[in-house]
Amino acid sequence: MTERIDIYLNYNGNAAEAARFYSDAFGKNAQIMKFSEFPDADQMQGINLEKVGHAEIAFDNMNFMFSDGPGMELTPGNNYSLSFWTDDEETYHKIWRAFVEGGSTVHEEPAQSFFAQLYGRLVDPFGVSWLFLFDDTSNEKR
Repeated sequence: MTERIDIYLNYNGNAAEAARFYSDAFGKNAQIMKFSEFPDADQMQGINLEKVGHAEIAFDNMNFMFSDGPGMELTPGNNYSLSFWTDDEETYHKIWRAFVEGGSTVHEEPAQSFFAQLYGRLVDPFGVSWLFLFDDTSNEKR
């Protein structure tokens, strides 16, 4: 079983600029996907499809991920999420249940997405936003 926690930041429309900055600073390439490249882009309303839907810089022990945070009112302090990923479905459900039973507010129930077999989003009782991902379709680090 493999597990990892990653950092996910949301920006107010300047994620592409942040991607260039972080790429230069760390000497790594950022992988960038615009909202227009999402499989369900034709269903997105009120979102600038040319903004960054997801960007990622891979490090040896984690991924630094970010986007332009569609539909979110962002202020410093609420523009991030911690991302928990596992390749073990039983572990995914066990930890998800622990968060929910512990008083977390669910914003997206676990469901299949184009990027994971299961994806769910919640805010824990302490105000921290979490993304939960289960995917065992690859042996590569996520």
